[in-house]
Amino acid sequence: VTALDISLGVERLVQLAQRSACGPSGLAPKILLASPPHPQPVGELSEMFLGVQEKFPALAHYYQAVAGRNHCAFIDTSPVVSPDPADGLHLSSQSHEVLGRLFAAHVRKVFDADSL
Repeated sequence: VTALDISLGVERLVQLAQRSACGPSGLAPKILLASPPHPQPVGELSEMFLGVQEKFPALAHYYQAVAGRNHCAFIDTSPVVSPDPADGLHLSSQSHEVLGRLFAAHVRKVFDADSL
């Protein structure tokens, strides 16, 4: 599976959500699409996730394109958080806090703006 394939799957989910009319007043919801941080699997996990490190840099680009085509807000989380070195996949509690603050700021902006 390529980064493009992953983004096209995400695009289908975005479009399903937009057609759902589950937003305020029965309208389409506003969507904040976030590309995930780049994994760096270690130990046995590195074998399970072969090739993942090559895919993730392109993923943010494709997610941003999906967001643009579907009039969604977009953030790339990789510059602000990294996976915990313990397994290279999951976030530490500190990274979760950073990510939560980032999402909160963007959600406020998305829901306060009429541009989306």
